[in-house]
Amino acid sequence: MYRLPISGRSLELRAVTGQEELQLSEAAGDARETALAFLTMLGDGESFGDLTVHDFECLLLQLRRANFGDLVLTEAPCACGERVDISFRLSDLEAARQPHRSRYLQPADEAGWFAIDHIPAFRLPTIDDQLAVRMARDPVAALAARCLRPGASTARSQRAMEALAPGISGPVTGVCPNCSRTLDLLFDMPTYLVAELRARAQKVYEEAHVIARSYHWSEDAILALPSERRRRYVAAILAESGGS
Repeated sequence: MYRLPISGRSLELRAVTGQEELQLSEAAGDARETALAFLTMLGDGESFGDLTVHDFECLLLQLRRANFGDLVLTEAPCACGERVDISFRLSDLEAARQPHRSRYLQPADEAGWFAIDHIPAFRLPTIDDQLAVRMARDPVAALAARCLRPGASTARSQRAMEALAPGISGPVTGVCPNCSRTLDLLFDMPTYLVAELRARAQKVYEEAHVIARSYHWSEDAILALPSERRRRYVAAILAESGGS
């Protein structure tokens, strides 16, 4: 059970199975849309589109940690031509981007909205908001029109929003071992996790084949296994057969 930082909502996602992995590998759409659909499957149809961006990315962070661990290894190109390895821990990222509520912020009369000095000012963007404006000519302006109240201080509202719900996605840094240049890499939680899940899903057919050949289980039975258990069966079969 995981308690979301902004909404306080307690959620529990079931284990990933081969069925979800295959649906993910065949899904169209951008990373946020795909990640939202994936969470919906793991939540047995529960809607997550109304989550704030911060809560949504924190939930993805927990999913990533449960499936791949806390350590992130990625790379970025340096201007000198070197590919630079960048590593960090999600626990450190989460700790550095904790919500902080400004002292001049109060709940507004309308649910989900906040007031600054008693003037209704903003609500926090949700994943549904992000998806709704992605095709707009100016997505930033379109998102602001949905989440900021006319007449309120835009600058103060934006500062309060950033403090109250800082993005898990954002820049991470590394140092090039070749030229000692400091690199900033934009780490996007949905994009990174969906790419990892899709890469792992490419092995589902091969793993199902290994288990079916050895145990003669049906495809449905194999795909219904939690993915971690499926991989353990495959490892045991290959160890017994000498890897063939």
